[in-house]
Amino acid sequence: MVTDTRKPRLLGTIAALYAIAVGFIMIGVWSGLLAAGQVPELMTDPIEFSFHLIAEGITAVVLLVGGFGMFTRQRWALRIYLLGMGLLLYATLAGLGFHAQQGEQGLAGMFGILFLLTVFFTAATFTVREEHAPVQGG
Repeated sequence: MVTDTRKPRLLGTIAALYAIAVGFIMIGVWSGLLAAGQVPELMTDPIEFSFHLIAEGITAVVLLVGGFGMFTRQRWALRIYLLGMGLLLYATLAGLGFHAQQGEQGLAGMFGILFLLTVFFTAATFTVREEHAPVQGG
């Protein structure tokens, strides 16, 4: 039986590009906000916010590594990609809650859409996992 692998490969490529794009966007947004002095939490809650910023940075780097690995079809990439997507699921859900609490419906809506896209691409990755599955055995 011959199966068409074009759709799963295309979906895997799009999922990888999503991770890469979000990783770069996270770094860009935080760099811009910090450079513009638009992060008052650095003064009001410096320790808590510093840890938040470190977590966001780790998320962005893991997304970039996993996304580039998936895009280049590296055997190790799936686990890193899924870790990054899990971190992103948390970050988008937390962002949704934060901005909803602040009454910022536009930003809350954006984080809600990012959360749904992240759920979709994470779930869709399981259709392409065979191509990126780790080698079993010794």
